[in-house]
Amino acid sequence: MKKAKIGLIILVLGLFIIIIGYYKSQNITNKDEKILQVYNLLDDTLKQKITDMGIGAKIKKFRIRASNRRFTSINKDYYGKVVYAVTFPINDGRPEKEFIVLCDLGLTKIVGYGVLE
Repeated sequence: MKKAKIGLIILVLGLFIIIIGYYKSQNITNKDEKILQVYNLLDDTLKQKITDMGIGAKIKKFRIRASNRRFTSINKDYYGKVVYAVTFPINDGRPEKEFIVLCDLGLTKIVGYGVLE
């Protein structure tokens, strides 16, 4: 009886681990798809500066504040709103190593830019 309970616990834990792994793999794919959608919104000049989109690109949600001076060309309609901040690695001879694209949550419009050293 005790062996059956232990076996059942191991089975349930194994199933739980498989489900978590599947969910995380789908989440990563979803992030990759979002990054690709933002990449496709960029003009060709910016696309050429990106060094390795697959490894270095990151995406997160970000609330735009009027006081934040890191970003340029921000659409003022988005102040106080949550957007995606997508970071791309660049290598074009300047000290900045990454640039950030701010994009609406629908992934249809770029609302601002920024750089990171």
